[in-house]
Amino acid sequence: MFVSAAGIRVSAVGIGTFAVRSVRLISDFMMSETTRVQIAPPLLRIVAFLVDGLILAPVNLVIGLLLINDFDPTLVLKDPKSGQLFDFFLIGSVTQAIYAVSFVSLIQATPGKLLFRMRIVRADGARLLPDTAILRYVVVFVGNLLYEIEFIISIFLMFNDPARRTIHDRVARTLVVRIARRPIADAPGAVQDAEEKTEDA
Repeated sequence: MFVSAAGIRVSAVGIGTFAVRSVRLISDFMMSETTRVQIAPPLLRIVAFLVDGLILAPVNLVIGLLLINDFDPTLVLKDPKSGQLFDFFLIGSVTQAIYAVSFVSLIQATPGKLLFRMRIVRADGARLLPDTAILRYVVVFVGNLLYEIEFIISIFLMFNDPARRTIHDRVARTLVVRIARRPIADAPGAVQDAEEKTEDA
């Protein structure tokens, strides 16, 4: 399948409980190159998640110092029952919500995912709108309230689902794909990997 500079179309069938006929990405990567699209590897998604955490950590610390009297980030570890644990959780939830929803709505990826050429796409091929980004985060937030249960189950699913979908991917009907550059001379069959993985789902 040929990938043009206007976008990427990856055929996919039978992902989870719903049939997907195409996944479309609009990307600014493609100028004089065709592109290879693959389902994003689980380990790479975890690394991207950690990168996003490293970006948000200093932001949360600064906000905590500005808004919370006698804020001591080490107290969260020393005394989990302290009131600062809830304060820090609240700050982290707000910044993560703004960060995730804004970036995913605008460019279909957080900075961590962008670093590794990953994009979040709608599995039905429709344009990814803010409501989908919000839904993804709401599922993550609820999981955080339940002692990270969503995170734990999602890690398991990423390594066992052929399409590498987490709980929030399933609820929001999204996929995380990785975009790799490939010279035009190598264009034939460039997107077959993504097709093979999704057809096996």
